[in-house]
Amino acid sequence: LRAAHAIGNAALVARFDRIVRREIVREQAALAADTSCRGPIWYACFARRGSRARLARAAEARVMTQRPDAAAAAAEIARVITIAPTDQSELVWGHADADVIALVSSLAVHGGAAHGELFVGGHASAHLDAEGWVAIPEGDAPVTIRLAADVDRLAFVRVDGTVAVRAEDLPRGDIDLTRRYDVAATGASFELSITTRERESDATLVVPLPAGLELALAGGQAASMRSAVTRAFSWSPADPQPEPRAPEISVASDGVHLHFRALERGVTQITLPLARVAEGHFTAAPATIVTASGRFGSAPAMAFDL
Repeated sequence: LRAAHAIGNAALVARFDRIVRREIVREQAALAADTSCRGPIWYACFARRGSRARLARAAEARVMTQRPDAAAAAAEIARVITIAPTDQSELVWGHADADVIALVSSLAVHGGAAHGELFVGGHASAHLDAEGWVAIPEGDAPVTIRLAADVDRLAFVRVDGTVAVRAEDLPRGDIDLTRRYDVAATGASFELSITTRERESDATLVVPLPAGLELALAGGQAASMRSAVTRAFSWSPADPQPEPRAPEISVASDGVHLHFRALERGVTQITLPLARVAEGHFTAAPATIVTASGRFGSAPAMAFDL
């Protein structure tokens, strides 16, 4: 596509653009389904994190060759790449950073510059330009960045220093959900409590983890669950014969996911074992639960000193 554009061959540009758009759709589906590295040459596609790099290169090529709607589509691809779970496979070699930076740079070239205001402690402190730096006085005060209204914009803010990031809380909803960090002789854990007014089905609980903590199930520890109508039990994803009442558990980019086929009316308590992997001050976004009936609950964001 780049070569055809460079020599000014419109027919070849149109032909190769159709191929690139088709490949973008295929790679987006592979990334969403976590099947980007499959088939007889699966090892080769782990290079530079597979679909991330290929999507970034394809989107950037369409922007640089000025294809119709390329900037808007590339901005959405950049958003998806940044929120998609990182591939933790030990087979991954190389990374997609250079490709993603090239994509973002192409958007910055063809899009408008971002302008806004910086507020410290509720008062306007500085005007922000496209690539400007501002100094924030040391101290304990909320820092807010407000960007001017624009469309199809992808803006990055870099902090050179240390700042505590506070996640915004969500409405509590009609399911009572609480989350507590506990440290005992057996180790650290999240203690979760869910209170429902009725029996619920197909419920998904998402528990974000701060950067300094990881789920410890891989280390041989087990999660536990108890409720008003069932006895307490423990389980692990590695159990050869898993407890039928146990929720399905997985880890994604936004935290630990627990899927319950059914939640009995009343209080359900869950303990998730955790391992500390870093020291410092960390935050975790609100925990949420959603059921098939549409009922919703959330627990507030948390801050940790580990």
